[in-house]
Amino acid sequence: MKRAFLLTLVVLGLLAAPLAGPAVAKDPAKKSPADAKGGVLGEWQTEDGLVYRYRLPKKFDAEKGANLVLILHGSNLDRRWGFANHSYKTFRPDDIVVSPDGTTSNGRGGFNLLDGPNDLKRFKALLEELKGMLKVKKTYLYGHSQGSFFSIHYASQHPDDIDGIVAHASGIWIPFRGGKKGHHQAIVMMHGTQDPVVPYGNSTGGFELLKERKYP
Repeated sequence: MKRAFLLTLVVLGLLAAPLAGPAVAKDPAKKSPADAKGGVLGEWQTEDGLVYRYRLPKKFDAEKGANLVLILHGSNLDRRWGFANHSYKTFRPDDIVVSPDGTTSNGRGGFNLLDGPNDLKRFKALLEELKGMLKVKKTYLYGHSQGSFFSIHYASQHPDDIDGIVAHASGIWIPFRGGKKGHHQAIVMMHGTQDPVVPYGNSTGGFELLKERKYP
């Protein structure tokens, strides 16, 4: 029964709907985070072309660094979702905040975050490039819908890369490798009880699985 429940999560993660929000007024300047001013919305891309938007803390100290928060959007959306729904002026003001496109194009202008090896590889490359430009203390993922499934998936595959997760309207994909190596991660599963797209039971079931895997 439990396995059947978990298998449904793959489909549900792909079908999860976007959260509506206002559009960002205009495209930000294209500038490397290494050369950016704090408090300003910017846009850049990785060496393999993964585009992302970002904001450094207003009083960013390059020597001291800051925590890194990545906002991961739901299915068939793009990098704009993050700051359209979370103001770059006020969201996590003391952190480096990055909102990337998903790791796989849908061929129609949108993107997805899937569980394939290339998705994991592209996301890891993004993290490594950011850490090569900026001093990062700890790394946190906030994922919505499909982005939340991916957040838990990536953190279980690369536990040393991630310190904490907020999984919003989520669940857990198979294969889930969570275990002792990820027990340092703080994980929040946040879900509306009347979600019409991703069932609330996905998150409660995921929570029970984390407990089974002895997450503290």
